[in-house]
Amino acid sequence: MKEYPILMSAPMVRAILEGRKTMTRRTDHKWLKVKKGDRLWAKETFRIKDFWPGEESNTESGYECISEAMATVVYEDGQEKRIEGLVENEGEHGEIDEITQAEYFSTKKGNCQAIHMPKWASRILLEATKDAYLERLQEISEEDAMSEGITREIICNYDIYTTADFPRIRVNRFKDIWDTLHKPNSPKGWNANPEIVVIPFKVVKGV
Repeated sequence: MKEYPILMSAPMVRAILEGRKTMTRRTDHKWLKVKKGDRLWAKETFRIKDFWPGEESNTESGYECISEAMATVVYEDGQEKRIEGLVENEGEHGEIDEITQAEYFSTKKGNCQAIHMPKWASRILLEATKDAYLERLQEISEEDAMSEGITREIICNYDIYTTADFPRIRVNRFKDIWDTLHKPNSPKGWNANPEIVVIPFKVVKGV
């Protein structure tokens, strides 16, 4: 089993936390490396507040921890998560330690971009339920559009569809959302029908 960070937009995060989304589509073919059982931890927009570096006391036997380092992660949807037990040791690949990261991000005004989220701050852990596979974008089925988070409620709140849309109404709504992320006539847009990577998943942790 391997673990990979994966960027998630605010609507994607909301759909996962609400139990609507169990599949994601990616334009970068590097995601074909994901195999069944691999874990994906979500990176999303965030900020850090209430950072506490912890406290130690110098005793005869050495330093003794009085209180652990901690911080509060605030996500884009306003949900907060208190993280306790931040560690100062460097990661196995020489990454900046958790306490230094928390202190640094706590000094930033406003939100931090998702690309910068450290693993300890992530609130969503996913597990691939199948090997990632290739598919043409326009081949998405109504069932898979539902797995992408397109529910009846979302369709009912979208009032521009006509009766001609109903046979593939979830797909059409997915198309609209996709084209807000990628220009319709760009190489990654719906009209270009690119070959994309599909990753089905289940939620292991979603706080």
